[in-house]
Amino acid sequence: MIATKDIYNSEGKVLIAKGVKLTERYLNRLKNFNITEIEVREEPGDVGETIALSLDPITLTRDELELLVNQSIRRLIKPDAKKQDLRLLVEEVFEEILRDHALLNVMFKIKLTGDTTFFHAVQVAVLSVSTGMQMELGKTPLVQLGKAALMCDFGKCFLDRELLHHIGTYDARQATMMHEHTIAGYMFLKNEFAEEIALGALQHHERFNGSGYPQHLHNDKMHLYARIISVSDVYMALRSHRAYRAAYQPYEAIEYILGAGDYLFDSRVVNSFNEIVIIYPLGSVVQLNDGRAGLVTGTRATYSQRPEITLMFDKQMMPIQHDVMDLTVHPTAFITRVLHE
Repeated sequence: MIATKDIYNSEGKVLIAKGVKLTERYLNRLKNFNITEIEVREEPGDVGETIALSLDPITLTRDELELLVNQSIRRLIKPDAKKQDLRLLVEEVFEEILRDHALLNVMFKIKLTGDTTFFHAVQVAVLSVSTGMQMELGKTPLVQLGKAALMCDFGKCFLDRELLHHIGTYDARQATMMHEHTIAGYMFLKNEFAEEIALGALQHHERFNGSGYPQHLHNDKMHLYARIISVSDVYMALRSHRAYRAAYQPYEAIEYILGAGDYLFDSRVVNSFNEIVIIYPLGSVVQLNDGRAGLVTGTRATYSQRPEITLMFDKQMMPIQHDVMDLTVHPTAFITRVLHE
């Protein structure tokens, strides 16, 4: 099939140009932009006809999850973590997870609450499965862990939209209502999924020292899945901008996680998490303490906070001749902030 007209999105940008052959990839792209009908012809010279594109929400949800999972694996997981081919193994686990029609139904409902919760769920799940794999969990537990992480915030679907999108800190009443999302999610999920998966929703805000909610459990009373999800959840929350604070820099977020081992989090989980997470993804633009800036072009498993930088700008942000600096051999140089990820 060939497009007979330019196809535009809601902002007036061309998605598919006239004369382009419509492959399955292009058709999926149009579905993601909620384009329901297009005019096509089979071969040059044929009369154009209009076809309808199926907008099955479950199929669209699965397609979007597949895309986000693959993006998150490459942005968050070290390519050279201790376990060989970790990224590929994580992809295989998610292939199994995304065959679950009941899970896709839940994720479609989470998507309706807003992209922020949906994207966060995917990132938390990718980090959690990777951490679990580093901890030598088997295939079945990893699949359950991934499902638990993806759906851990499902209870937010039952919250009032005004509360869910509230800007600023919560008062005592609002905080209590927000805390109840863990119970609401558990009560629904335990009727649809294994108990271990539902416990991820109930316990992912519990803490090692009993200071979490809703049951103030200590570490030994928390399910392992919840202990893993809690670390991934907090790390991604710290890395995200909030109305009441700026996003943490990557090194600040990982320092917080490492410092909270055996206090807020299980230190075994923290250590495995630290072994798999990329602090500075390849392609990030970062600034050094001397003001120069450049592109992250290499990372090491054991020194993820000191990657290889291809310097491209001086401290006045003027272009310079490219120079590669390996921070592992320059102890006085360090990254002060991420300019672009």
